Amino acid sequence: MPPEFLARFDERPGRVVVPDPEGPGRARAVAGALHGLRAVVGPTVDVHEGARSLRWVLDALELSRRGVLPAPDVLHCADHLATCCSSGTSR
Repeated sequence: MPPEFLARFDERPGRVVVPDPEGPGRARAVAGALHGLRAVVGPTVDVHEGARSLRWVLDALELSRRGVLPAPDVLHCADHLATCCSSGTSR
């Protein structure tokens, strides 16, 4: 895990916070850090809105488990915001 990533794996699902996720080389760094693990990537938000991004991730994960969203190795919430935001699974 790159040192600038904040990670917590003592809970399920594990969590990784990535600064500047759209920055140069970040997609490759995230893929390397995950190394084959299934992941849901939340939308990029300002640091004070991190909880909102996490809620979307948890919603997307649940919707993926139920078959509403696809279950690729890496699911990007930004590709499914209408479904995640309208599902009401945790809000």
